[in-house]
Amino acid sequence: MIDLADILIGATAMAYEMPIATLNLKHFERIENLNLMR
Repeated sequence: MIDLADILIGATAMAYEMPIATLNLKHFERIENLNLMR
């Protein structure tokens, strides 16, 4: 299950077409079409 905060962060990043820089990819890798940076 994805935390609400992670969903909101992911949705905001997608809306602004920005990547998410994180050391914890596990929180975001289930969100499709999300650009992740490590």
